[in-house]
Formats: sequence, C-alpha cells, structure tokens
Amino acid sequence: MKNLYKAIAEENKTTPYEVEDQIKIAIRAAMNDPSPEAQLFWKQLSQNGKEPSPEDVINAVIAQIVNGTVSAV
Repeated sequence: MKNLYKAIAEENKTTPYEVEDQIKIAIRAAMNDPSPEAQLFWKQLSQNGKEPSPEDVINAVIAQIVNGTVSAV
C-alpha cells in the first residue's frame, strides 16, 4: 500500500500520509451511508463494527471488481 499511497500522493502533489488520511475520512463518511447495500458491504467487511483499515477496504473493492460483484456502493 505504501507504493500506492506514494504514487497517488505524487500525482496529487501531497504526501502519502495525507492520502491515507483522506481515505480514512472517506471510509468514515461511507460507513454512515444508510442505504441497505452500503450497510451490507460495511457489515460484511467489518463484522465487529469497527472501522476497517484503508487496506481492507481497498482489497475488498478490488475483490469485488475481480469477481464482477461491484455494486452501486
């Protein structure tokens, strides 16, 4: 993930830390989406109710893309 954050940071003229921080902010906002589809995604990803790491979210989205199961979340 460090290389991914670094590449995104360079492209956006910021730091890898800021990229990761912005991803965490986006995760928190997305977890508050009340739609059933969104809540199902977050419940499956974070069964203990805690905020998942950016790495866990990115890997889950990649898995959905690879498996062709991406929803409108």
